[in-house]
Amino acid sequence: MTHSALERLQQDHHQIETLLWVLERQTAAISSGDRPDYALMHQILHYLTYCPDQYHHVFEDLLFERLARRRADMLEVIKGLSGQHETLTALGMELRTLMEAILNDSPVDRADLTYHGREYIAQYREHLEYEESRIFPALSENLTQSDWLELLTQFEWRADPLFTNQANKEYALLEETLHIMGVDPGTLKDSLPQDCPICSGRWR
Repeated sequence: MTHSALERLQQDHHQIETLLWVLERQTAAISSGDRPDYALMHQILHYLTYCPDQYHHVFEDLLFERLARRRADMLEVIKGLSGQHETLTALGMELRTLMEAILNDSPVDRADLTYHGREYIAQYREHLEYEESRIFPALSENLTQSDWLELLTQFEWRADPLFTNQANKEYALLEETLHIMGVDPGTLKDSLPQDCPICSGRWR
């Protein structure tokens, strides 16, 4: 069974992949000798190193813990996924620090920056793909309605600071860039409302 809460996580993944796509093109500009938009890259990394840890990963970890109770054979895999969340945050923070150095006119090796950018993007995509192909189906197959209801009531649902009808000012440049690309954050948000599935009446 597909649950609205699981669809919310899949929508989060789609949004993250959109940002990784933008980050990838900016990183490619570095390796080709062009000057990327470092302020834009910094906003992407600020979002990716903060927001998923505050919302997305918190709910995933609750689900993974419950899945481990239902599927003891997946315990080690699930522990590894939680560790990947921490690794991705650390890699993102390292890259974000390099962006801050550049914005403060400090020297940063372009080859080093390109390497860290590509590594971060590759590991993030690998993580998302594994969750989508292996873990999300297991959640759908093994968690009961009672599990979903209990975990949803434990989680504090909040509006996404970027993918809403009006993004927070700290992500203004990123929101503008997405609009130029033809990606409307508000439209993405409206395609699957990001409020609490229970409160909105979308629980199933």
